[in-house]
Amino acid sequence: MSDFNREESDGASKKVGDKTPVSFEESKEIIEMERKYGSFEERYKKLAFKQRDPKGREALKIQATGLIHDIEEFEEQIGNLYAKIIGRSRDIDKQFNKAMEEGGFEDAEKKYGTASARDVDRSIKLLELQEKTAELKNQATSLFE
Repeated sequence: MSDFNREESDGASKKVGDKTPVSFEESKEIIEMERKYGSFEERYKKLAFKQRDPKGREALKIQATGLIHDIEEFEEQIGNLYAKIIGRSRDIDKQFNKAMEEGGFEDAEKKYGTASARDVDRSIKLLELQEKTAELKNQATSLFE
């Protein structure tokens, strides 16, 4: 059983774990971004297939330009969420360091460790998504060549 909802001997639940508020909105947003990336991949695959048809070059350019524009907006969304998470991570680090000075490492880890790990995980997912998106944008740009 987790420490967070450990039962006391009298049967009452005692909250022991991380004291930082949990927001699943960012996790949901990352999942939505991953889905959106999947739709960009599908659009790219369709365009790459159309590239074989020499008659449709102008339409291909227009559609590829639209995809690239959408990807650029998406990259901005990723960057904004990443900046938000990094800003909060810095605040958590400050709180962690203060708690460590006051109560030691174990106390600080108990209070802020989970939040820090959550932010690291979200940051990694966003960086991976950012990298895949940049690669897809390069592939879409290469359709013009």
